[in-house]
Amino acid sequence: MTQKTYSTALTTTIENPRLRFLNKIKAGEFPLMTFVAIPSVRQAQIVALTGLDGIILDCEHGHIGDDSMHNSVAAISALGVSPIIRIRGPAHDIIKRALDTGAHGIMVPQINNADEARQIVASSKFPPQGVRGQGSAFPAIGHGLTTPEYMKSANETIITMIQIETRAGVENVDEIAATPGVDMLFIGPNDLAQS
Repeated sequence: MTQKTYSTALTTTIENPRLRFLNKIKAGEFPLMTFVAIPSVRQAQIVALTGLDGIILDCEHGHIGDDSMHNSVAAISALGVSPIIRIRGPAHDIIKRALDTGAHGIMVPQINNADEARQIVASSKFPPQGVRGQGSAFPAIGHGLTTPEYMKSANETIITMIQIETRAGVENVDEIAATPGVDMLFIGPNDLAQS
């Protein structure tokens, strides 16, 4: 079986000035980002004003629920910073909910092999590259686009970060990294140290 290739966040030619984190990477620069784990829109706004390129809303270990996630993504994006959501786990419905906020990317914890990585990519991409459904106008707003424009560009601009946090993840890191649609790897040092 021949695997089809397609543009992803790191290879896309799509230009969107709202995608600050992605634009820094594509320019060969090192984007600055931090985590926010407290469910406070005001805190998210204050952090977004510090000159960062991206803010990771920590919905795995933080206490951020759906309401705060939606509101914080909108607040961060409105200030020209890229909101990225670390979700609770590798589940299709959680990925869909996170991306439906208008987030510019997701970080997915506890990925151990390429099959799991492929499932994450499929959940984060619209057909034909994936299985993500569309039913919300919020993602387009977060990217400064109309819904039809967002639908055309999302597969190439959503950042998919995979966390390596276990021995199995380390043993399979080359295959995980080679998975089409995986844009970045992130080491989870605390969980990895316990593994």
